[in-house]
Amino acid sequence: MVSKEVICRWDISRTLSGWIGRWALVGISLATSAGAIAPWCFQSSAGLARRASIRSFAEDFESAEYYPIYRACRLVHTLTDHSVDRRIGVGENWIQWSLGQLYPPLLRTQDAERILEQGIGDCAERVAVLQSLVRRSRLETRIVGLGGHVVVEVHANGTWYTADPDYGVVYRGTVDELATSSREKLAKPLIRTGAPLGTIHRYVSLLKSVEDNIAMPLNCPISPRLHWVERISFFIVNALPCTLWMLCGLIWLPHIGEKTDRR
Repeated sequence: MVSKEVICRWDISRTLSGWIGRWALVGISLATSAGAIAPWCFQSSAGLARRASIRSFAEDFESAEYYPIYRACRLVHTLTDHSVDRRIGVGENWIQWSLGQLYPPLLRTQDAERILEQGIGDCAERVAVLQSLVRRSRLETRIVGLGGHVVVEVHANGTWYTADPDYGVVYRGTVDELATSSREKLAKPLIRTGAPLGTIHRYVSLLKSVEDNIAMPLNCPISPRLHWVERISFFIVNALPCTLWMLCGLIWLPHIGEKTDRR
């Protein structure tokens, strides 16, 4: 037969562990809630202005018969600066950031809103912003890798264009068509931007070489895997606090009801 003293010690232990568990759940719920609202709380005025410029441009030409692809490319080029150091911060998406500690490529982003928030990105990230912009007008796009550099082909105004927001240039025709063009024709847009001769020579050589080009399917992001990781982790970051707070309610309400009945 179990003594009353043993039963009393067991009740006290069970009550203490339950109390710790309930408050630990509240703490985790608060932490995940902070992770969900952090991206909205720390938006910069410059980032908001960049996103507003993109939205305004998209709304102006969403249903226009003629789409100004040259202006769209120059807009993205102007709003963002080239940098290879853009990485996801823990405050932007703590789940993706955590996964990125295990697999560093997941620290990159293709989300146009995030890229515009900081205003920096490499060629692929600036292309992601331009692709997002033209897709708002339901234009077909195809991302093409040129031996390490990334451009996007856009079908607008009844023809294909090759746009490069990293250099702020647009060519009429696909990448394959440009490979057969003269070097002088390919160099002209870069000369107008004031690019150094060495840069122009290297860029024209990229366009002329097709053996190492990699073309993505129509309207596909440059990395479908990263695209889905971003979408799924964003959903979890926002859904997890709601789930935890519901669990808190299920655990705390019966406990509060028991105290009320005892009184």
